[in-house]
Amino acid sequence: MDFKNVFDKYYGEMKDTNAANLLLLDQSGIKHITDEVFYKIIALKTTDFLFFISSSTIRRFGESPEISKYIDIPKQDLKKTPYHHIHRMVLEYYRSLIPHNKQYYLAPFSIKKAPNIYGLIFGSGNLFGMEKFLRTCWKSDKERGEANFDIDQDKIMP
Repeated sequence: MDFKNVFDKYYGEMKDTNAANLLLLDQSGIKHITDEVFYKIIALKTTDFLFFISSSTIRRFGESPEISKYIDIPKQDLKKTPYHHIHRMVLEYYRSLIPHNKQYYLAPFSIKKAPNIYGLIFGSGNLFGMEKFLRTCWKSDKERGEANFDIDQDKIMP
């Protein structure tokens, strides 16, 4: 089923239940994670999400209307940002959507596979949920807890 249909079908149930929800969102679904859908997701009481985004796609096609209408990052920012930091820009875009009076937490983790870089964005309204995600990140990256490669290219030698 199409994401929109499934999300609309189960949103009321996720909103009204005390059960915990984990939404797994992939890069092919970027067109479905509109600002409106993002607001609905962060409004869910006991819901965490893991959003998989291709930094390569954002870097290469971020200026195109097909991408920029979903993730509106200024063209000049995309051009001046190093490829391995694009995921941080995407994270900041989603952070900017969180209302100032809302406690909601987002954290990134970047994954390099061959020449491509992919990003995970974890979201939770619960500090304990965020803590569990960050513990997992720090197990993979003992220097920063942010990537499976030297994302800042500072050549730290453990």
